[in-house]
Amino acid sequence: MKKFFTKLFDIITKDTKSIIITGILFLFLYTVFMIGTFYFTIPLNSIVSVPGKTHDLSEEIESISDNTNLHIVSVKSFYAENRSDIFRFMWRQKEIFESYHASIFGSQEEAREGYIERGTISIEADVEKEGVLKTYLVNEYGEEKGPSLYEDIVFSEDTVGNSDTLAIALMIKQLAENRNQSTLNKNVAITGNMDKQGNALPVGSVPIKAITAAKNDADYFIVPQEHYKEAVNAKEENNLSLEIIGVESVGEAYEFLQDLQ
Repeated sequence: MKKFFTKLFDIITKDTKSIIITGILFLFLYTVFMIGTFYFTIPLNSIVSVPGKTHDLSEEIESISDNTNLHIVSVKSFYAENRSDIFRFMWRQKEIFESYHASIFGSQEEAREGYIERGTISIEADVEKEGVLKTYLVNEYGEEKGPSLYEDIVFSEDTVGNSDTLAIALMIKQLAENRNQSTLNKNVAITGNMDKQGNALPVGSVPIKAITAAKNDADYFIVPQEHYKEAVNAKEENNLSLEIIGVESVGEAYEFLQDLQ
């Protein structure tokens, strides 16, 4: 009997080792395949955008101490002059990126200029965003209440540009109407610019933002109506567990959130 169990243990141990070795080998080959795919398909002389993170809107609104279920979506971008840039970027981020969007340029010089220009535009948009939000809140809530609502906004250094304008305006509207979305049982990611009248305006990198939202467990992704089809295509192509909501304005996004209550 002892010999039988000893033999059985040896067989199980041997099979377990084989399974572990096979698993490690499969993981290694999969990693090599994904890196190789990423390496050889990204065009050079391009600006590459990859999935980033979502940021709780409580980080943007000073009077909110608790986490909310509303999130801003950001992406990471880098300039790919040669393929070693890709590996250096992944090494710095400590992450392997399977999805990306590349803006291709004709030469290294054009790509560098495009990267610098994109950064300049983001900074200018960040400044413009403050004026848009201030004017919108005054138009919406009057000269007395509007400025006090604006003073509650804290502009995070993690999000440069205007793609969080719609989300900030939406969160402020929740507070102005005495509706705090921290009680929602669904996570909502939002991207979109906005004009002074509260109309939703287009932004960039929506497909990558959809992937980012899904990776960070968002249940819904609110985008300007102009990006609805683009976001739906990204959802289908990447098999994302995410519902896309297209809106024309802050008011329409607000109504959607009330329906989730």
